[in-house]
Amino acid sequence: MLKETLPIVQKFAQYGLDESRQSIELYHKWLSVWSFGLVGELGEAYKCLDSDDYDGLEEEIADFCWYTIALGLLLKEVPALSMTIIEPFSRTKEEKLEMLVQATLQGLMFTEKVKKYLRDYPKRSIEYIHGYKNPLIVLNGVFDFSNVADTLNAKLSRRYPNGFNPSDSANRIQP
Repeated sequence: MLKETLPIVQKFAQYGLDESRQSIELYHKWLSVWSFGLVGELGEAYKCLDSDDYDGLEEEIADFCWYTIALGLLLKEVPALSMTIIEPFSRTKEEKLEMLVQATLQGLMFTEKVKKYLRDYPKRSIEYIHGYKNPLIVLNGVFDFSNVADTLNAKLSRRYPNGFNPSDSANRIQP
């Protein structure tokens, strides 16, 4: 399931991955953008679940997975892909909301590490940053990840038919 998502993330993250190799400043830019994206998508997933928007929830969970994999590619480690994804257990809406809160807290702890790495660079090495996959670990068994690849492919292909580029992204009309 997440392995099927890798080529989609590679296609649409290639611009950022290529740019991140040009300089440490650009590497830091994409580390920041994708770290904030990870936490932002968790917040959007919470909002969708809270308002019973299950189609939106599926897209936000897929977006969250995208950022998790993009960060793994940027950090040159993709252990999230080797995770055993378990079928979601039956849970109440309140339990799912609580798990999203816990995942968001894990994401915030990761962004705190990113902040300290960026603030103290080069005194802290990139190895200091870990934990980007912790929100996924929290949500494993809570949400269905089986449609992530299809959801992302449909959404991103519609949004960026020729692949990601900054101009299309900047000119995109937000709902």
